[in-house]
Amino acid sequence: MKLTIQLVGFPNLESIIKSATDVDFAGNTLNDLLRCLKDYNGALGKALFSQGGKLNASVTVLRNDKRISGADLDCALCDGDELSFVRMVAGG
Repeated sequence: MKLTIQLVGFPNLESIIKSATDVDFAGNTLNDLLRCLKDYNGALGKALFSQGGKLNASVTVLRNDKRISGADLDCALCDGDELSFVRMVAGG
């Protein structure tokens, strides 16, 4: 299936995934994609996941502009889905 992936708020990873990138993906679920991204590049894996292997709490996942909760990471993906990984930043 063909997906579009975008990283938002990860300036140090722009060399890995630039703006919105189309990818061919052989898996079926969001968790499959997350494992694939983690294996694809170590820096990307460290940015998206905590040391315990769970999705980092500061990362929000959007599928077709709708937020996916941590409990829904096993949701099925469809051809043409657009996925955004957004790093939430706070501070002052």
